[in-house]
This record gives sequence, structure tokens and C-alpha cells, in this order.
Amino acid sequence: MATINKLIVESRQTASADTPEVFYTSPATGIGTVITNFTASNDSLLDATYKAYIVASGAAGNPLVPSRSVITGRSDVSAEMAGQVIPAGGTLQMEASSAGTIAFTVSARELS
Repeated sequence: MATINKLIVESRQTASADTPEVFYTSPATGIGTVITNFTASNDSLLDATYKAYIVASGAAGNPLVPSRSVITGRSDVSAEMAGQVIPAGGTLQMEASSAGTIAFTVSARELS
């Protein structure tokens, strides 16, 4: 089994409010991707909330982080996301209460 450590999301914000958006797709040819670090930072002028999802290919998903507030000028390091596995072909999705408020940074290990 090979492991590749990588930054899978680099300071990316949602484009729309209250809509889950795909931020990463685990390689379909691999075993899956293990999240090692997940940070949500809010450097906007508005307090905001976010939700984070791991969705298997072709399935609907419920949020692993159902709603977390991040006040302006602060960050949240989600313990719920560390160690979670995105299955092969599955996606990591994020949603924010206001577009352009929360920047997500995620590190992971891709397994093949």
C-alpha cells in the first residue's frame, strides 16, 4: 500500500451560501483518503457557520460537522474530521452560511 501526504484543499471558500460544494474527490483507483488536519478560518467581517460532509460516490450525505460557528478573525480546527476516510471516488463537501467568509484548508493521506 502506498501513501501520499498532501494538501487536498488550500484556503478555499464556498462560492454560494447554504449550498454543499465539492472541494475534493478521492481518486477512484485508490483505497481512499484519510483526513489528517481540517481547519476553517474566518477572516471576513461577518460571523458565519459551516457544515462539512463526506459523501460516498453516488450517495447523499449527512454532515459530519452539522453546524459550527466561526466568528470573524478566528479559526476552527475540527476534531470530528481528523481521521475520517473519504472512500475511493467519494467527495469532501463544504457549506457555509455566507459565501466567501470561511476558508477551508485540509491535509490528508491518499491511500493506493
